[in-house]
Amino acid sequence: MPLSQPHSLTWGDIDLSTEADTGQSWRIEMLAVPKYGNPKPIIDAVESLLVDGDLAVINRWGNRELVVDVRICGDDGIALAQAEAALMAAATAERPDPLSWTPPALDGATAVFEVVTCTIERGYGENWDHDESKRLHRYFTLTFECLPWVRDADLTTIPAIPAPTSPSTPAVYETISSISGVGDWSPLPCHAAHFGTVTEDSGTLGSNTWYRVYASNTLTAGTVFLQAERATSTSLAGFPYLTVDAELSSQAAGGPAPYLRIAVGTTEYDPVAIAPIPEGFRYYFTGTPDTIANLKVRGYWQVEALRTTRRLRIFEIGRTDRIEVDGSSGLQVARTAVVGGSAPTQAAISLDAEAMPLLGSTALIYTGRTPVAPLRPFRISSSAVTTDTAMISGAKHTLAAPTVYRIPVARLVDAQYALLARLNFTGSKIIAWQARIVAADGTDIPGSDLIASGSTQLTNATTDPWMIHTLATLPLPPVAIDDAASTHAVEITLSMASGGSAVTVDEVWPLDSDNGDWTVIHEPSAFQLTRIECRSPQIDAPRPAVIGTWDGYGSQDITRLTVPGTHLLRPGLLHVFTATDMAKYAECAITYYRRHGWHPGPDATDAT
Repeated sequence: MPLSQPHSLTWGDIDLSTEADTGQSWRIEMLAVPKYGNPKPIIDAVESLLVDGDLAVINRWGNRELVVDVRICGDDGIALAQAEAALMAAATAERPDPLSWTPPALDGATAVFEVVTCTIERGYGENWDHDESKRLHRYFTLTFECLPWVRDADLTTIPAIPAPTSPSTPAVYETISSISGVGDWSPLPCHAAHFGTVTEDSGTLGSNTWYRVYASNTLTAGTVFLQAERATSTSLAGFPYLTVDAELSSQAAGGPAPYLRIAVGTTEYDPVAIAPIPEGFRYYFTGTPDTIANLKVRGYWQVEALRTTRRLRIFEIGRTDRIEVDGSSGLQVARTAVVGGSAPTQAAISLDAEAMPLLGSTALIYTGRTPVAPLRPFRISSSAVTTDTAMISGAKHTLAAPTVYRIPVARLVDAQYALLARLNFTGSKIIAWQARIVAADGTDIPGSDLIASGSTQLTNATTDPWMIHTLATLPLPPVAIDDAASTHAVEITLSMASGGSAVTVDEVWPLDSDNGDWTVIHEPSAFQLTRIECRSPQIDAPRPAVIGTWDGYGSQDITRLTVPGTHLLRPGLLHVFTATDMAKYAECAITYYRRHGWHPGPDATDAT
């Protein structure tokens, strides 16, 4: 069996690695193995009280430099001039072509280097005449400045999740298994060496019984999981989605959110959506067998600290005909996708109304490593609430009285959040906000007086008073919470700084700004959108772009952006959350290039 394949380096129409006949009277040849370079870390110093040494963080990655020595060969001076002109044209193009490298290892995938600039130098000292008279050769050195990560040759598309057959009908949900105690499940760690003693227990939360498996990790790097296995047969009975209602203990500051998978036999399934529920999150899975003999539920954590207790708590197993965000009647949609590759990548994210037929005039598109938990289901008190199917949340109320939301800390990752709200008012208003830590039932905790608070002045148009505004940027939880206190909650209060009921509230969203990004669009109600595409900054268009398609007006750039959004996707589980004011179950698709450090290939599996 051969161990190698023909390898090549091509630059647009120029093949730098072959001596094959090009059909021209000249050719360009690569002299030696190129220097493919390395991404350059951009390192910032972090102030500390260290006596010697410095703390530092990698802020981002800078461009890499790729150097290729070539010679041009021709039959005569005219041919050499033609070859040199071809090389100069490629090097001095306004946007040089990318370089495509196919490595020699058998089945090695082609890597594409995206070229920012190219400089060309006449090489080999002063022996120009000697080389040309003896061999009809001229030598040059090409120095390519490229983006730091290589990409696949072909785009990857994550297709949209189809909307339900009847979007306007209520969702159908059936319980497969309510938790009755520890007898229904069996606990197991991913590896005995990665955890201490694994413990199981059960209890109640409100009217719900739960099962829990927990242990402290003994591994200090990589990914670990705890598993709960249900031996009773599970049947989907024609339903497209299997659901698992569960809660995972939160991740330490700066780390990715923990995530949940299921396994059937030796096959693992990632959730296609994660939506908040009062007890935790509802995880949606599809593509599994219709009948599952043994269902394994696995909670995953990226571990960095030793002996941290990891908890997986399960409330219910169910089946349903659609992905539903509580109370929104399909106007808010949560989904997940697995981003391939091993380096961050740009993307084009499309939102389509499909058969509805309109998205409307307002849209929020969020992508990140943290699920979004809209606050309407966590409202504790406010002025009277009115059910309204025209609202994104399905209801509305005024700020005649302060509005209090209480969200469990397990719904949040320790990070910086932006607090966005869809509000109705005219003119200018001042909204006061605050966040504090309370017990799960809302009672005060001794020593919890520390709060994040402030006020924000907002201005709205008189013609289209419903708009999404950014109320605050604040850390959530506002103070660090020990893992043992994970039953605590964050209480968020909104009020009018000077009283009054002139502001009406639809929905409020805490969005993780450390691990995500978002785009907010507001078009005048006279111009209804049918499709939106958000494009990340990239080499040919270094600013974010949003393309809209209007009912009867065609497509063009959207300039009415409250927040443009950059949407840089990291490898692994991606959370996508969208909200529109008209389209139910709007379909969202993602197109991107998988990116890598040096060599494309299959995605890495989790370390277990």
